[in-house]
Order: sequence, then C-alpha cells, then structure tokens
Amino acid sequence: MKQKFSVFNRNFLLIALNIFVPLSVGLLIYLFCYKTTYINTFIENIFRISLPYIYFDNVFHKFLTCWACDMLWAYSLTFALFVCFKDFKGSVLISGIVAAGFACFIETLQQFGIISGTFDVLDIFTEIAAIFFAVIIIKKEFSK
Repeated sequence: MKQKFSVFNRNFLLIALNIFVPLSVGLLIYLFCYKTTYINTFIENIFRISLPYIYFDNVFHKFLTCWACDMLWAYSLTFALFVCFKDFKGSVLISGIVAAGFACFIETLQQFGIISGTFDVLDIFTEIAAIFFAVIIIKKEFSK
C-alpha cells in the first residue's frame, strides 16, 4: 500500500522524527564525548570556541563513543531509505538490506584505510541490530 507523506500527517512526523532525532543525538555525542573529531575541529576553528568535553569513566562512555553513534545513524539511515524506496514493493526489506550493505561497506573501507575510522566487527553487529529495530518499527507503523 502506498503511503502519502505530507507535512501535516502523522506518517511524515514519525518519519522525520525517526530520521532527525537519532542524527542529532549522534552529532551531540560526537561533539561532546570525543576530544577531537572532524566536526569538533571544524566548529572550534570556525567559531574560535572550545567545546566542553564530557567524560564518564565507565562502560556507558565506552558504549557512547564506540557504538551508540553508529547505531543511531544506521537506524536513521534505514528510515531515510524507506522514504526513498517507499513506492517500491518490499520497500521495508530493501531499506534494511541497503542500510546493512552500507554499514558493511563503510566498515570495510575503514579496514583498508580508505576512510578514517577503526574497523570493528561489533560496529557491524550493532548497526545491523539498529537496522533490524528500525525495520520492525517501520513494518509496525507503515504496513497498515
């Protein structure tokens, strides 16, 4: 069944929130829970300010800095892809497969030093878990 997305309907709001809230939370983690990232450096150089660094000496900080951003962004990507593929039969499955493929592709690029970052198999598992969670929500909310 084709879904209509207008600015004033519930589906549009759900999609927008499920794309932009995880992206925003991931950005905040990158800004304040890492000492140096491309984003921090760019903001500090442009605005000539020093961003506060929030550190927790526990497993929660490790989770935030190692896996949370990847999970949030994979979740958001799945919803964004669903919007792109919404007119195709099997759009939810296509969105999940493309998001998982992209996650694996990015980790592979990191493994070979093509892009910066650290290859981690746990990144792939956590991203796929987030994608799976997004697919379940999409199926529940938009397969009516």
